[in-house]
Amino acid sequence: MPANSTNIAHPRFLPDGKHFLYLLFDNDPEKTGTYFASLDGRDQHLVIGGYESVVYSAGFLLYLREGTLVAQAFDADRGQFTSNAPRAVVDGVAFNTYFHYSFDGSDNGVLVYRRRNEAYDRRLTWFDRNDRKLDFIGEPAP
Repeated sequence: MPANSTNIAHPRFLPDGKHFLYLLFDNDPEKTGTYFASLDGRDQHLVIGGYESVVYSAGFLLYLREGTLVAQAFDADRGQFTSNAPRAVVDGVAFNTYFHYSFDGSDNGVLVYRRRNEAYDRRLTWFDRNDRKLDFIGEPAP
């Protein structure tokens, strides 16, 4: 862990079970970001700066850029991006000001996310890959 750190949050293991990602908040904004690390302490480096919640899913890192969920190819063994730029996945994803996730992804690429302005309509909804609403799951609930 870098010196002078103030808070660590959201540790998430990568598929090999030996490496993980975590979000570090530091008094120095240039050190704040998502880090790649290993359980044995040999590997540790900044992957992406900023306060984004980052999720690894099916070979990609998912994160928000101005309300758009983006995906960028990522080598989970080395902790490095394998593409130069992210690509947009879905627009209008909620950003949680308390740094909690408003999205998640699975190993097979299935995504779950909360749209902006849907804070009170808490009902799971299936969408196809073209962002077309297919069906609801259950009744709305808090």
